[in-house]
Amino acid sequence: LSGSLSRSSPGLMIGEAEIERVQQDLARYLGPIAKVLVRRAAASATSTAALREALAPHIDHPAERASFLAGR
Repeated sequence: LSGSLSRSSPGLMIGEAEIERVQQDLARYLGPIAKVLVRRAAASATSTAALREALAPHIDHPAERASFLAGR
C-alpha cells in the first residue's frame, strides 16, 4: 500500500485499511493535515473507536465531530 503507516507497537489492533478509512474521514473536515494527525494518534490507539476519540477534538463543529465519531 502506498502511504502505509509504519507501526511498531506489537499490541496494536487497528488494521491498515481502518487507519486509511479514518484518515479519509478526518480529511473531509481537516484536509491534508489529517494524514499527520492520524499517523501520530494511531501509534498509541488500541482500537478504531479509540483512534476516532483521540482525533475528534480536532474537529470544531459539534455535528461534524459526532458524524466523524460515528464513522459517517
